[in-house]
Amino acid sequence: MNYPNGFSYIIKYDVPNDIVAKSLEGYNKKLSKDSSAYFTEEEIAAILSRDAATVLKHFAPEESIVIGDRVYTPAWVYTHSVEDYIASGITPAMIEKKLELYALFPFQRKSYAEAFEAKLSEFLGREVLLNWKHPQLP
Repeated sequence: MNYPNGFSYIIKYDVPNDIVAKSLEGYNKKLSKDSSAYFTEEEIAAILSRDAATVLKHFAPEESIVIGDRVYTPAWVYTHSVEDYIASGITPAMIEKKLELYALFPFQRKSYAEAFEAKLSEFLGREVLLNWKHPQLP
């Protein structure tokens, strides 16, 4: 709710559910069901629930960790400490599930990638080698 987006707008301005539903359905009519911007009935129901945790379960990026109504992006994981992970409720199992996705990060320097591996290794209590997809890094 701290960032401007369609859901926060609906909540902040108390947009009635019937208007939200009609708007989303009208938006869908302009799109193919194959479009990534198309809203499924389940997604519309999540938005209409007005529950941030429910919305995040449907819309948070796959590489993010969702805990309740909070999203922890890969950038957050990279820039925060192991202590921050623990304080936020992030578990080693949650990080384990994201390791393959973290290997896809477009790091600008190999040293940045290695620093991330070291931090993840510390948190997981084992060596983490993500097999970076960008071996040409300086």
